Amino acid sequence: VSWVLRFSTPDNVTPVAAVQFALDDLKKTKVAILRVNNEFGQTWEQLIIEELKNRNMEPVAVEVFGADDKDMTAQLNKIKSAGADVMIVTADPTTHAVIIKQRAQFGMTAIEYVGSNTAVMPQTLELLTGGEAEGIYALTSAVPPEDPDPKVKEWNAKYKELYGMDADYIAADAYDSVMVTVDAIKAVGTDRAKIRDYILNEVKGVKGMGNVWNFSPEGDGGTQVSIAQ
Repeated sequence: VSWVLRFSTPDNVTPVAAVQFALDDLKKTKVAILRVNNEFGQTWEQLIIEELKNRNMEPVAVEVFGADDKDMTAQLNKIKSAGADVMIVTADPTTHAVIIKQRAQFGMTAIEYVGSNTAVMPQTLELLTGGEAEGIYALTSAVPPEDPDPKVKEWNAKYKELYGMDADYIAADAYDSVMVTVDAIKAVGTDRAKIRDYILNEVKGVKGMGNVWNFSPEGDGGTQVSIAQ
């Protein structure tokens, strides 16, 4: 039984959702992968290719960059030359900003941008200017300011009053992790094993401030993927 309980949507769900969004919602047919050269990026590439294969498709380009790279000219030119109509991008906030800026500079905004969750984090958006973030999509576990649930709206308003900004998925997941644990302690006391077992066995379909929590025996709790633009 896992002692690590992950209050986030697992990485084996989000890349598949990215492909589904690109093909089924955006109606694109030529997918390019642009990803960071680490385990996170490798996982996304593998799962994207698997989902495309399930649809008898393959990416038109797969481009890789280093975590500290500051110029994506070569990768973007190859994606453009390959005829991609959508790129699925896995990067950290700084690199997302570099890619988004250069995508605009190179006249590639017709190629849809579907990014990992960090594409719409405040750290990314504050590096962009002049509408550069317009039209960018990102997959995240939640977009609290857009959630119609009155409880989430009330919580987000309090968060904004305290911190001067809307809550993002990280804030929502962190808050939920504390509150689920508090509920477990109220139910079973402070014994660690009982808290773990309660969360794994009893937290099923619980709507939080962002995600919907449904813990697996392996400790993965998040089930939700939202599209932010």
